[in-house]
Amino acid sequence: MKNKQSIVFLTNVITLLVSLTFLSCGSDEGNNTSESDGNVNANKTQNILVDQESGVDASGIVRRLEFPHLKDKDAQVIVHTSEGEVNYAVEWDTRRNSQHWTCYEMYADNCTSKTSRYYGNPQYPEDPLFPTTDLIYGSGYDHGHICPSADRLCSKEQNYQTFFLTNMQPQRSVFNGSADGDPGIWLNMENAVRNLGRRRNFCDTLYICKGGTIGTGGTLTNQILETRYNGLVVPGYFFVALLRVYNGQYNAIGLLFKHEDNTDTYLGDYAMSIDQLEALTGFDFFCNLPDAREKVIESTFNPSIWGFRKR
Repeated sequence: MKNKQSIVFLTNVITLLVSLTFLSCGSDEGNNTSESDGNVNANKTQNILVDQESGVDASGIVRRLEFPHLKDKDAQVIVHTSEGEVNYAVEWDTRRNSQHWTCYEMYADNCTSKTSRYYGNPQYPEDPLFPTTDLIYGSGYDHGHICPSADRLCSKEQNYQTFFLTNMQPQRSVFNGSADGDPGIWLNMENAVRNLGRRRNFCDTLYICKGGTIGTGGTLTNQILETRYNGLVVPGYFFVALLRVYNGQYNAIGLLFKHEDNTDTYLGDYAMSIDQLEALTGFDFFCNLPDAREKVIESTFNPSIWGFRKR
C-alpha cells in the first residue's frame, strides 16, 4: 500500500472567516453566518491535512454533519479519503500526542462488505499524513480502533486506513475486545452501531463521532486513566455521538463508557442526550446542524429507537 503525498492546507484567520463559518453551532437554517461562538472559530488557526490525489475540497470538509466543533487551535485535522470520498477524519492534539475524536459516515454504499480485514507488517502503520510514534505498543493496552476496521470493508484502501496510528486509542483488552469469549462493551457498541448503519429501513445516513477523554474540558472527573512514562495518555472514558437521518427525520443519541473491564450488552444504560454528553465531555457535536434543529435533536433521546436495551 503506497503512501500518498499530502498537501497541508494552512487555514489562517481570513480563510477561517469564510470557510469555517459552518462550524458556528449557532446558525439558522439556510443561514451560514456565524453567531454564538463563531468568533472563537475565527480566532483559531487550524491545519487540515488531506490526500493530495483525492480531489476533495479541504475548505468544505469541516461543514459535514459528522464534524464536531473544532476543539483546539494547536490541533491538526487529518482527513483520509479513497477515490474522492471522505473515509474518516481525526482531530489530533499535538500537545498531548493523542486524538480528540474520529468522525465518519455510514450509508448503504460504504456498509457493503467487499474485502477482508487488513493484516500486514506493521499491523498499525504510521499515518502518512501525520506520522507519529506508536506509544501504545508494549504498553499493555490494545490498539483500540475508533473508526472500526469492520465499518470499512467496502475497499482495501479504506480498511487499511483504519489501522493508522492516528485512528487508535489505548484500550483495556476486556473493554475493547473479548474476555473468555465475551465481547467487551466497546466491541458490543461497534457491532450494534454497524448493524444500524447497514439497515436501510433505519437510516439513510448515520453520522458518527467517537473518541476518548484526554482532559480537554467538560464536567467529568478523572478524564485521564493514566499517563505513561513515554507520554501515552490513556483515556478515562470513551464517548460515542450518533446522528441518524431517515426520510427527512433526525434523531441523535450519546453513549459514555468508563474505561474499565466491561462486557455489558445493555447499551441503553449508558445512553444520554447529546446535550448531556457535551456537558460531560466538553465537546460540541453536530454543530453544523441548523440551530433550531440542533436544539431539539440534541436535547432528547430515546434508546428504544436505536434498539439499545436497558435493564
